[in-house]
Amino acid sequence: MTEVKNEGFIELLKSSTLGQSLMSEVEQKKLDERIKLAKELAELHTDADAAYPKYESLKQDALVAVRAAERALAEAQAKFWAIEHERSSKSLAYDIRRNQIETALRQGASPEIDKFKSKLCDLHGELTTGYAKYLRRESRFVGIPPNRYEQVVSNAASIKARRRAIFEAMHGVEDLKLEPDQGSIPERLAAILANLPPIDDKLPPLLPPSYF
Repeated sequence: MTEVKNEGFIELLKSSTLGQSLMSEVEQKKLDERIKLAKELAELHTDADAAYPKYESLKQDALVAVRAAERALAEAQAKFWAIEHERSSKSLAYDIRRNQIETALRQGASPEIDKFKSKLCDLHGELTTGYAKYLRRESRFVGIPPNRYEQVVSNAASIKARRRAIFEAMHGVEDLKLEPDQGSIPERLAAILANLPPIDDKLPPLLPPSYF
């Protein structure tokens, strides 16, 4: 019943002068809005049409630059790989010839070098497996509990120094095979052996208890 009354009221309002006026204002607002939108659309078309030739020209200029950059990149890459190929070829040739020369020099080297290396290997192994045989150590307890501790002196540092020197000499003498004159090799090997650091047999004295 309420809906019928409302419909009747709306129809009555539409047929009234006030209703006609309101309807006219709404329609006018819609029309004004559509005119405004249509005008904006036309302006968009105009701006786009005006800008198109400009951007097409800019694109063509940029495309020319891109093509030039691509050619420059291709040329640079070709130059790079040509240089790399030449470098690799020379490096390979260097390695091959160096190996050939070193092999020839090593084959003709003094046999005393390999004998000396074997001797050094034995010395190194003896110091490693027989470490305890060469170790000298003294100790005593100093102080009064709970501040009591063990004072120790040993020749362990000299054993390690000699073993390290022997190890380095084992690798270093291999380069003697590359020297042209092998006549002085025995004397040089003897000098290397004589200059190996000795193992200390005499230990530093223990500090007196009064020192602590």
